[in-house]
Amino acid sequence: MAVSRVAMGRVSAFILIPRTGNYDEIRDLAKNIFDLDLLERKKEEVKKENAVIAIINESGVSNFDRKIANLLEKIGFETKISISSANRSTKTDKTTVFDISKTKPFSLEDVSKKLGATVSQDLPAAFSSQCQKADLCLVAGSDLTDNLDFEEGTVTELENEYDHQQIDEREYIDLLKKGSTKKYN
Repeated sequence: MAVSRVAMGRVSAFILIPRTGNYDEIRDLAKNIFDLDLLERKKEEVKKENAVIAIINESGVSNFDRKIANLLEKIGFETKISISSANRSTKTDKTTVFDISKTKPFSLEDVSKKLGATVSQDLPAAFSSQCQKADLCLVAGSDLTDNLDFEEGTVTELENEYDHQQIDEREYIDLLKKGSTKKYN
């Protein structure tokens, strides 16, 4: 889970959201709650594979590849991640991970599942030079920006803000009752 904020009237509220933008990690944990060793074995296999991932930003958002690289490090890819940004005039709707080496099945499954990416074996020629030294090539589409469109905060920020609340308790309860889906930026 990641800490973020949402605007609620004149104040911002801290929330917990899935760090990958979808609930697949949480579903996997719930599904295997009585066999946590299975999840640990998968993590170990991913770590052993030591996959090199090339990231190509086709989302239409500048520097989005950096956000993805940071996320991949947080979810357990302590490997070298080469970052490439494609021509900004191009934009892809769907995120795809290409299996270049065909030797990293655990990493391929982990990346595709956690990011909601389609898996493909056939790398388009346009990306071959950017992905030639990688095991996996992640082409980030605009669908991924929708999932990861939040500013991540820290637990320390959450604790500090909690101590400095300047809102009437009754007003806060009214705001909670109304709810808000607007993301804080």
